[in-house]
Amino acid sequence: MSEQGELLSPADRLRQLKRSALVGIAACILFAIGGIAISLASTPEMAPVAVIVPAFAITGVWLITVMTGRQIKDQLLAPLAQGLGLAYRAHPKGIFAMLPEHLLPKYSEGVGGQAWDHVTGTLDGVAFEFAELQKRKANSNFRGFMVRTAAWRDLPPFMFADERRITSFGIERAPDRYDNMERVGSKSSPQGRTIGLWAPQGQHGAERLEPCLEAILSLEGYFGGDCRFYNAVNSAEGLFVTLETSADLFEVGGIFTAPHLLDAAMTKARADFDLVLGAARKLSSPA
Repeated sequence: MSEQGELLSPADRLRQLKRSALVGIAACILFAIGGIAISLASTPEMAPVAVIVPAFAITGVWLITVMTGRQIKDQLLAPLAQGLGLAYRAHPKGIFAMLPEHLLPKYSEGVGGQAWDHVTGTLDGVAFEFAELQKRKANSNFRGFMVRTAAWRDLPPFMFADERRITSFGIERAPDRYDNMERVGSKSSPQGRTIGLWAPQGQHGAERLEPCLEAILSLEGYFGGDCRFYNAVNSAEGLFVTLETSADLFEVGGIFTAPHLLDAAMTKARADFDLVLGAARKLSSPA
């Protein structure tokens, strides 16, 4: 972002982006009108142009609306995040590639996912990140939050998952063993579901995991609403937790958002950043 852009208020940034988008939309509309007029005034062979040109124009309007919405989030929320010592990207790349195996359901080859509202930062010198994710599969759709913090000290790798969903992760129905891990216990979630715990074979002392598991399950009530624990994996790369929810954080509107709603949206976005920081703090390993 340029120095001039950094000096603009959120309202000025929104106004500037909306102005550019509306110019593009107006150009698409004029293109459609011109194409229709030319086709109707020409030979019958040109009649299909009256359909093709508006179709291109509609596609152009849709692309402008979507891309401007992304720019609005980046240009309004990135400076807000920076002021809090965080970094924000509306639509990050490469999120799914860095997630550990068994964190989300297995998907057939070529099936991708969507990631948005990526927040990164440090808490007491320890890196963390948050993102909203969505992946689709015939019987195992996922939409919700992902929170990653550093792996907890002195704890073995483990997977902590809803036993009713375990087959979605490429694992047979709640087995005692899989790969090099074995089922070492279970806990009940705040909503009464059975959450199984798997750790490396021969690894005893599952009670040492209790504080970490309690912190993970506490996120259900922390985010509230329809938020439900989905899965957690503790690995060398960190502690990854996924939570299923229909909630959407960091919504600041798009090109048709009324200016008088912006202040409330920015206040809500600030509260959402605080919410993410609180979640990372809950998952932080004790000193």
